[in-house]
Amino acid sequence: MSTIFAAKRRPFFLLWVAAMVGAVRAEEASPMPAFTGERLYVQGAADRYAPVADAIRSLESRSPQSYYVVVVKSSGEGQSATRAFAERLRDAWRGEAATRGEKLDLDRAVIVVTALDNHQVSVLPGATLAGRIGLKGAVIDREIVEPRFIPLARAGDYPGALVALLNGVDEYVTAHEAAQAPVAGTGEVKTTTAAPSAPPTRLHGPAGSDLAWSLAGSFAAIALMIAGLVWLGRRRARGSFNAKLKDYKGKAVAMMDRLDGLKARLKSLPVEDPDFTEPMTGDTLALYQKAQEDLKGLWDRWLEVMDVVDRAQKQGAKGSKAMAEAEALVSEAKVFDEVEQGAQACAQTMDRLNAAHDEARVTVQAVVEIREQAAARVKAVHSAGLPTVPYQPEVDRLEAQAGQAAAILARDPLGAKSILERTKAEGDALVLRASDVVARLGDGKKVQEAIAKLRAEVAEHRRGGLRLAEEGGDPDPPSSQSEQALARLQAALEAGDPALAGQELAAGRTLLDQARGVLHAVVKAKAFVERGLDESRRETRRLREAVNQYAAFEQELKSDFAPASWQAVSGNLHQARTLLETFERKADEVEEAADPKTQKYLLAARLLGRLGLEQKAVFQLMNAVGEQLTGLKGVREESKRLADDLATRDRDVRRFFAQYDHVVGGQARESLQAAAKAREKAIRTTSTSQPDWPSARRALAEAREEYGIALSQAQSDLDVYQLLTTEYDQARQLASRVEAFLAGHSEDRLAANQHFRHAQEVLDLVGNDSTRVGNEWPMLLDQVRGAKSDLEHSERLAHEDVRLARQAESEISEAVRTLREGRTYLSMGVALDTSPAESSLDQAQGLYHSQEYEQAIRAAGSSIQQVRQAHQSAVQQAYVRQMQIAAEQRRRSVAMQNFGMGAAIGAAGAMMGGAAMAGEPDDREQPVADAVESDASSSSWSTEASESTW
Repeated sequence: MSTIFAAKRRPFFLLWVAAMVGAVRAEEASPMPAFTGERLYVQGAADRYAPVADAIRSLESRSPQSYYVVVVKSSGEGQSATRAFAERLRDAWRGEAATRGEKLDLDRAVIVVTALDNHQVSVLPGATLAGRIGLKGAVIDREIVEPRFIPLARAGDYPGALVALLNGVDEYVTAHEAAQAPVAGTGEVKTTTAAPSAPPTRLHGPAGSDLAWSLAGSFAAIALMIAGLVWLGRRRARGSFNAKLKDYKGKAVAMMDRLDGLKARLKSLPVEDPDFTEPMTGDTLALYQKAQEDLKGLWDRWLEVMDVVDRAQKQGAKGSKAMAEAEALVSEAKVFDEVEQGAQACAQTMDRLNAAHDEARVTVQAVVEIREQAAARVKAVHSAGLPTVPYQPEVDRLEAQAGQAAAILARDPLGAKSILERTKAEGDALVLRASDVVARLGDGKKVQEAIAKLRAEVAEHRRGGLRLAEEGGDPDPPSSQSEQALARLQAALEAGDPALAGQELAAGRTLLDQARGVLHAVVKAKAFVERGLDESRRETRRLREAVNQYAAFEQELKSDFAPASWQAVSGNLHQARTLLETFERKADEVEEAADPKTQKYLLAARLLGRLGLEQKAVFQLMNAVGEQLTGLKGVREESKRLADDLATRDRDVRRFFAQYDHVVGGQARESLQAAAKAREKAIRTTSTSQPDWPSARRALAEAREEYGIALSQAQSDLDVYQLLTTEYDQARQLASRVEAFLAGHSEDRLAANQHFRHAQEVLDLVGNDSTRVGNEWPMLLDQVRGAKSDLEHSERLAHEDVRLARQAESEISEAVRTLREGRTYLSMGVALDTSPAESSLDQAQGLYHSQEYEQAIRAAGSSIQQVRQAHQSAVQQAYVRQMQIAAEQRRRSVAMQNFGMGAAIGAAGAMMGGAAMAGEPDDREQPVADAVESDASSSSWSTEASESTW
């Protein structure tokens, strides 16, 4: 069925317009989505339909129906485009599901297609729902789509509209299935049919027996409905339990097959594996027995599963009360996961047993290779001149373990592999040990060569006259200790102990480096003393000559500058002279230590180094005096420039104050006085015999800042004054404009005039010279701005008053015109009663003259409404009288046996014409609406669809 809700009971023209708009909006259909088994498809529109998917899952969890919802942008052209789209979609899905082998039960399915641009929705129920339940197009439109979907869709809530539609379908199906449930004890299906037409109702009440039978029938019907609902719930519970039981049994059978396969494999493993030529023993037998025990445990778990199946079947047979417990028994699937994990472990164990011989043979080959490598490394030790006796026990053990593994490999490959892996690890250790011994021997020889080279170098220096005998300057003791470490290294290598040999080698290298360091330090100290002693004596002479010059600097500080300004360097020259007196003696000590007879070059180098540091300290002390004098001279020159600048600044600021004397306020004048006092104080600090120039510079800088503050405050006063002058002139111009507007209109009211007068008073006050004596420019500026705000508000109020006055005049004029027309009305002897309207009009005119414009507008509007109400009442009375006259004419015509029939017909025609003029619907439009509403569905599956437009 196709129902166009927006066009019910409207002229055919509107239906045509709606169809044309829909055609333009939906002239190109969106592509059909492919069937994937999902319940929700959104094509060409924003996907905001998650609530619809949630609603479908909720409905399908408690009902046997399947719901499919498709939302497309457009379904194409025509008023039936969406229904045609839905039918094509259903046929396409049926073929796609069959091709892919996917489940699609169309008999119990409901397909909903919504075309957003078409503003149409189509609902396709399955054959079972349409035939047995009665879910057909007209029913869907009337009971579900109209009350549930259309209001939400018109509001733009498409997800909510679809959820409401689905819930409506589900509620309808559930209610009608309950009504058709089997009657208890009979197995017959109870159906609800319309009762035959009853005889006319009697005027007196029903008899007592009829009432009793009626009540009994009602209770019976209710009881049957309740019983049907209970039966339906139990049936659904039973169906859910049976499905879970079936799934549980299937998993149990799969478990049994899995365990049977593992059991057969484990049993045949010793027979079918060609490597097991002898019975298993040792580790291999233990692992095989463990696999048997693990598999037995898994069979026990399977028996527990079968026990659960038996208990669930017994519980399910007890009735609906035990159904929940039975369903809970077969809902737990954790045991299957646990058994599968155990089965995988058993399979891995059997894989390990199958691969045991191959892995053992691979390990045998690895042991053969490592034994060959060990023999080669031991031979290398012998070639290096070291004994091989320490390695023979390990060589013998490797051979014995290899033989032991070969003896048991056939019957215990896992045990043999374990022995071989241990043998390989010991062989790797032997190879590494022998290799380390040979490497350590080579490293020791290199250290021995370095010691010999160092001894030759020491002998060469001694032949040249360098005795190398002072404390800490003899390289012989660390060289001898290094040789002792090498002797211990040789003993460790002969014992086959590479770890101890490595420790001794590191000790020998450290002692060798120490001996080298001693030799190089003595040689370097000797060269440093020979080169630096004469330079040190020359530096001492230069410092003594410079003391007199820095003494002159100190004297200048004392004569020209305040002691406080150079207090930090007042003792520097005294400290420098004290240190200078010790430099000759310290240089002699260096020379004595470096004498060829004593040769204490390390001591001489240390003494010369300290002397150099003290000479640098003396220079820094004297240089600080010169830097202080230079700095104070710079401060003095800067202070003099600041003093000259202050004089110029004082003249400029005072000139500015004099120029704007009428503007500058008291705060700025106080700041100028403070600046002048600061300047006088700073000048006094520079006029003493020994000025403290740093303090004078600070005072002059502070005085300059005070002048800057005074000038800034004066400039601020000037800026505010200029702004005040500008805004005052603007306010005066605004006041003149508002005054002219108020003078030219009489409609303005009290509020506008009050704001204007207040602003005028403020401007007069600000313009008075006596008001400006205190130079309070910010306060006066704020008053001017307040006056401007009052003037603007006054102007707005005055314009609003004029607008309201014009509106009131217009409304009163309209009321006068309406009242004038009402007075002339007369039909069928009925005239208008205009007295209430005239009273309201008089009231409106009075309010207008008292400038109550808003109330005048309301009163005039009330007058117009009263005239219209009187007109409507008179029209109704005239219409009733006209009908009465027409009826009387027809009665007279009948009485006169068709005499005057033409007049009666004329009267009837006049009456119908009047009815049409009064706004009644034209009967000629009715067939169009009837045609729209009578589009019933046919009996085929496809024509059970509903299609509606919102």
